[in-house]
Amino acid sequence: MRTLLSATLAACGLAFGTSLLAQAQAATFSLTPFTGNDARVSVTLNELSSGNIDVKVEVDKTLALADLRGVFFNVKNEAILPQLSLINTSAGVGTFKFAANSVSEVGKVKLEGEPTLNPCGSTGCDGGIEIGQDGLKGGKDDYQSASWTFTRKDGQALSMADFEGMTWGIRATSVGTGNSRGGSTKLSGVAPKSPTPEAPKDIPEPATALGILVVAAGAAASRRSVERG
Repeated sequence: MRTLLSATLAACGLAFGTSLLAQAQAATFSLTPFTGNDARVSVTLNELSSGNIDVKVEVDKTLALADLRGVFFNVKNEAILPQLSLINTSAGVGTFKFAANSVSEVGKVKLEGEPTLNPCGSTGCDGGIEIGQDGLKGGKDDYQSASWTFTRKDGQALSMADFEGMTWGIRATSVGTGNSRGGSTKLSGVAPKSPTPEAPKDIPEPATALGILVVAAGAAASRRSVERG
């Protein structure tokens, strides 16, 4: 019975762990230029069990180097913007601004021009985050990546649904390879939509499964006792 009980507990623990993993969501997507020099930047969004969203922005160095200067984005639910904030910011992450359809400049960086291609359109994005300062400063201000965590000031949870299907934009300077980095670029991309979850299968809850197997184990032990008698 101890062996059966141990196996049952292990199975229940596995089921619980699998359930937690199933709830987590993450997405990585690429941004490519709508104007300027060729470059590529990836954005990874990771939904945390705490109700926050981890964000990592990274230049694809195999194509070209680029100094990140600003990240702009839109959200599906504009009601979250007054409560939105950043924590766990990496080096270089500076001024940020969140306001529905009105952010095309943050700090000293702008994402303007090409309104039909620009994710901020002719009025602005929902948010912008400045990265670093103008110029490489001898390599001390050359940000090929940046990261932060989106959180809500009121403690309520964020989810991938707040960002899925929405456009992002990036302003980068000092674009190029090797010592030839005189280019600049503006990039755009779309956060993918989350896949439709599969219908839940009719599997007993861990506590229910434990109860069933404990009863079965007890019955088996009782039968063995009768047989020995």
